[in-house]
Amino acid sequence: MTTFTGMPAEKTKLDIVKKVLALKDEVALANLHAYLVAEPAEPWGDLTADIRASLQLSLEQLDRGEGRSHEEVMANARKWSKGSAGRRKPNRASSK
Repeated sequence: MTTFTGMPAEKTKLDIVKKVLALKDEVALANLHAYLVAEPAEPWGDLTADIRASLQLSLEQLDRGEGRSHEEVMANARKWSKGSAGRRKPNRASSK
């Protein structure tokens, strides 16, 4: 496996270990340690409970094969768009 550095993963790990062992800056070492022991961030950050529940439901639907591809959605949107061609949207005049 190659990492983002372009080096094989094992070489990247060894390079990191060497740099950590040579590290003399205690603040940098403390920051690195804090990063490594930190709990992973929530996948959805600070989204509301309702939005998280909706996303979870969507993921469960995809797992059951109930999703539709982007191509299918776009094809349906094009059909819908053609079917409504020539129809004007109602003018929403302001109530001032």
